[in-house]
Amino acid sequence: MNKTNDAVLVFGGTGAIGRGILRSLALRKIGFVLATYQTEESHENEGAQWLRFQASNGEGSEQIRAVLEHYNLLAAFFCIGVPSTKKQIVDTKTEEWLNLFSVNAVGFVRAYTAIADIARRSQSRIVVLSSDTTRTIGSQNGPYTASKAALEAIVQTLAKEEAQFGVRLTSLAPSLVDSPLADHILQLKGITDKDVYDRSLPWGRPIAIQEVAEAAVSLALDVQWGYCTGQIFRLASEK
Repeated sequence: MNKTNDAVLVFGGTGAIGRGILRSLALRKIGFVLATYQTEESHENEGAQWLRFQASNGEGSEQIRAVLEHYNLLAAFFCIGVPSTKKQIVDTKTEEWLNLFSVNAVGFVRAYTAIADIARRSQSRIVVLSSDTTRTIGSQNGPYTASKAALEAIVQTLAKEEAQFGVRLTSLAPSLVDSPLADHILQLKGITDKDVYDRSLPWGRPIAIQEVAEAAVSLALDVQWGYCTGQIFRLASEK
């Protein structure tokens, strides 16, 4: 796999899971890794070349295409997302709904459109990070859940449309991930005792960042998943 013209793309490489994926890719010694960031202050090398990409409007798409034009794109990961304010639906402003759908769902459409020709030529695998909230449907999370449900529907539809070109698309939907963002979400939900909350989860803990990252990289690069497309893989269990 370590061919000099092989490449992997990570949309959202500055987030916790994005960085975990970059760490996993570094161990696999991929030929070339391209990662995207939103603000210039937030990215580091992590063994990758970096470009700015805005999921809200597609800014940076042309630069990504130019860099990857002569590469064989093995895989691309979409790890971009914004959380909701955890308000009830009737208390959530329309602007928040529009922003969540623009980034969490339509943002992926912008990202895939930017690389579609390259993905088709390379018969790439695309792994999209979703959330198990689309299955559990908790209260005070309506806008986020709806945007992720839309994302999963987009991925499943694209999997059928792009199969003729040999492109495979799957969603990876973890439950609560042990990250700074998760801590912020728990605060918004009014949970003050994290230890008690963690004990209520399957296995008594949230999922580790690297567990999610390794699962994503395996789906994208390991031969045993080569037949899969259109599936939603859920990293969650019932306690």
